[in-house]
Amino acid sequence: MNIETVSANKLVEDFIESTVADEKEILSRLALVVHSNNSGSISCITRHDIVNGRLGIGNIISVEDVAATINAIESNIKQAKSNWFKSYNEENILVKDSSVIAWHRPRQTRTLYLTNEAINLEIPPLLYIFRTPKSNEAASLRVFALAANKRPNLKSKLYHAPLMNIYSDGRLCLGNMKLPRVIDDKTITLVESEFFGSRFTHPNHSDLTRQKMDIVKFYKMKQKSGQRIMTSELMPTKKTLLDILG
Repeated sequence: MNIETVSANKLVEDFIESTVADEKEILSRLALVVHSNNSGSISCITRHDIVNGRLGIGNIISVEDVAATINAIESNIKQAKSNWFKSYNEENILVKDSSVIAWHRPRQTRTLYLTNEAINLEIPPLLYIFRTPKSNEAASLRVFALAANKRPNLKSKLYHAPLMNIYSDGRLCLGNMKLPRVIDDKTITLVESEFFGSRFTHPNHSDLTRQKMDIVKFYKMKQKSGQRIMTSELMPTKKTLLDILG
């Protein structure tokens, strides 16, 4: 019994007409081959992994195994489509996969819990970049300010978020925050809840605002006047969205 070794990529040439979502190319992963004698009275099925576009050594599998394999593929396709469309429909999401999610929020009034008091402020649009933990490392969150409420593009300039507990590179000092370990449909809500539910205790760099002043006094001044934090008051990071996500 001989099996002709062919390029598996040729098998999908007629299938590929356009790319979907962020896929660069479609690769063949496995093949199921049916073998039989001339009369068809004796047959078997082998499963082959495809490596570098070529069929690997096959293992004989049962009809039940074939059904299970096809069902698993169908399930993965449905889940991938569901995740992609959900992400597409949520216009505030910029990037999303199993290990990182980035999103933006327009201007909004938030309560900031300081060490000894709470202050209500209309804060500027914010960009969040959350990454799941690796090995024994903790999850990470970076926060930047944006100039406008609209969805940013890769060339959008980033500003230092005028909030305490954030380092100059946008990383958040997590303290006792409990961030999620996976990315799912609850991640954004959980991250924002932990972020604004924690206490803003100390500035981690001196560029929270363009004008150098005590940040707590700045907050109190804004709360008393009822004015929002303006884009002109933000300090540029000299970074774009592409610099951070790239």
